[in-house]
Amino acid sequence: MQRLEKVACKVVHPLPRCKSVRLKPNSTRCSSVFWAGAVEGEPELMLVNQAYGFYMELSRKQRPRAFELFVHFNEVFSTLPYAALLKPYRLLLVHGGVPTTMSSLKQVGKLPKKDLIPSNETAFQLLWNDPSEKVEEFSPSERGEGVYLYGRRAVERFLAKNKLQGIIRSHEAVEGGCSFSFPAEGSRWRLSRRLRGFKGLVLTVFSSKAYGITPKAAVIGRGSLSIESI
Repeated sequence: MQRLEKVACKVVHPLPRCKSVRLKPNSTRCSSVFWAGAVEGEPELMLVNQAYGFYMELSRKQRPRAFELFVHFNEVFSTLPYAALLKPYRLLLVHGGVPTTMSSLKQVGKLPKKDLIPSNETAFQLLWNDPSEKVEEFSPSERGEGVYLYGRRAVERFLAKNKLQGIIRSHEAVEGGCSFSFPAEGSRWRLSRRLRGFKGLVLTVFSSKAYGITPKAAVIGRGSLSIESI
């Protein structure tokens, strides 16, 4: 399935059977599989999906209306929530991670929507920030201006403030398709109810085939987490 068909599926199919996910800012239902399409990521940004081939594919398949469709698709992408809360396990689903400018999840619901090129600092960092074992708090990222690496101390403070068990995110092509950051053992912050198999404070799951990595999905059910190839 190519990019256009995947995007069309994302648009026309509602998120299925969700008993444990609340999307921000609008509540909705979703499944217990961490589906990357549930939240906005930087591939949904207009400049990014233009540079990485989505517009070219539209031009080949829908030449008379390619630009019109490109704009409409990006208008839909801009309405996706920046984050989702998975209950009852208190897991935050997000594309990038912890921003320097956000302490409470309540701030997510107040972020501006329909912003084709996000100018809000918090929204931008939710999409672009990455975890790093080499920093404690925050450090500028090599990705560019306004992007940061976040460390264990920043994550623990954010999780404790919002009573979260951890974060599931994507954004990085990690070896093996998935990777835990900040081992839970010895952490200053731990919820009494732990999800079996969730071995760190942050889990990166990568689901793209474009980097020569077998895409993975995080599947949660009956109190445990498993990683499966897709």
